[in-house]
Amino acid sequence: MRACVGLFLCTAVLLLTTGCNFKVVEKSYLTPAAVNMIGYEAVVVGNFEPGTGTDATARSLRLRLVEEIRNTAGMRVLNREDINVITEEVRMELQGAAGSSSGNPRIGNLSLAHCLVAGEILEETRLIWRDAEGNETYNGHTIKAAFRVVDVESSEEIASRIVTSTKRWGAEAANIDNCIEDIVGQFMKEISPYPTLVKVNVYKQPESPNNTAGVAYFLSGDYCSAIDAFNKAYEDETRNPKTKPVRLSNAMYNCGLAYEFSGQFEIAKQCYAEANKKFPHSYYNKAIARATTRLSQAEDLLAQGVDYEDLYHCE
Repeated sequence: MRACVGLFLCTAVLLLTTGCNFKVVEKSYLTPAAVNMIGYEAVVVGNFEPGTGTDATARSLRLRLVEEIRNTAGMRVLNREDINVITEEVRMELQGAAGSSSGNPRIGNLSLAHCLVAGEILEETRLIWRDAEGNETYNGHTIKAAFRVVDVESSEEIASRIVTSTKRWGAEAANIDNCIEDIVGQFMKEISPYPTLVKVNVYKQPESPNNTAGVAYFLSGDYCSAIDAFNKAYEDETRNPKTKPVRLSNAMYNCGLAYEFSGQFEIAKQCYAEANKKFPHSYYNKAIARATTRLSQAEDLLAQGVDYEDLYHCE
């Protein structure tokens, strides 16, 4: 009991000193793919080998992958007629290379396709729960799949990944579908920039009209207006001789948020560092680390074909 009272008092003191009047907001930002696929705009998705899984699961996995590559990565997925043309190209290349000293033929070197995505189901397991009497009940599904991306001209492997997903408690068909969705989603991070969700605290400080306006702008995604409002709120705080350090740090931190999500990562880092200097807090250090990472990722995203306007605003 004494420990519980102590914990409550410590929590109360922490909330009072750090300015607990904040709103937790979920925001997203782009993260670069593991592999830069610029130059590989046309892709063939081969049939997935069922391996230890079922043919139906292998077909569903391939169909889902085709859909995601088209919609998410923006690549052109060649249809069956295109694949037949490529097959004929390969046959002609092999015949032309017979007895030649030019080395191994290149796969599909007429540039109809740039890369091939292929894969195999390494594991598909029905999870079974047994009660005390030995009765068995379906309890979930596990699917493990391997993906490979190959340059069709050089036959070199561009990317590969093994992904596992387990889904429980639902109906079997739903669990299989959810596993496939999860597996394809994980693989797509190898070849296409993807959104990363992050929860951030935006400090309200309701007695500050400019800060209140800044919060509203930030929540709506109008980061340019949020920058202006939060900077005015910070200036208001600096002019007030009764302002406590925690309010100054919160105001500066809010400025950092607006700059970060407008794509101005270097300025955001400076704001977070200043907030931490005025009132040290581990949360500010996390924000500094996040802004630092995003700054280093920005060049990779641009190199992977992300539009400049999708990264930077208010400049």
